[in-house]
Amino acid sequence: MTWWVARVLCFYGEFDERDAVIAERTYPGRRPLSNRAHDLEVHPAGPGAGRVPAEG
Repeated sequence: MTWWVARVLCFYGEFDERDAVIAERTYPGRRPLSNRAHDLEVHPAGPGAGRVPAEG
């Protein structure tokens, strides 16, 4: 399932760090983030990696 929330593209499901790396190439100029719930968020802009590591 995919949603737009406050200009952030949110993919709900079981995503990991590899998916965030793929999203970096798929959405240039945006910041992908793999959050603690294992969802994938693609934020509007910003330099550097925006990924939050999963709790472990």
